[in-house]
Amino acid sequence: MYIKAANLPIVEKRFEESRGVVRMLQLATRKQMLDHARQFSHAFLEPGCTVTAHKHSGETEIYYFLKGKCLYNDNGTEIEICAGDVTITGDGEYHGIINNTAETLEFIALVILE
Repeated sequence: MYIKAANLPIVEKRFEESRGVVRMLQLATRKQMLDHARQFSHAFLEPGCTVTAHKHSGETEIYYFLKGKCLYNDNGTEIEICAGDVTITGDGEYHGIINNTAETLEFIALVILE
């Protein structure tokens, strides 16, 4: 199967108490991933925007950072993240992002179901 980039759907998601929205280019649907994952997307977080810390239950989320820098909340520990870094948030863990730079943050987000 081939899908032209221009035909990929863009979804906007706002987390409770977050600033701004996360724009996500949906790379594959849950059905295409045979219900093993619920999200596979190329995400964009504008300067000054946040993803409020949130907990994962029954799933693992992996981020691969493509462009930019951010402050990442890893279960209460703040870490400076930059392009090339990978984060993994397992079942029962939580994470969040603050884009405290002047550059759009880009990352791949994959949520695998357990």
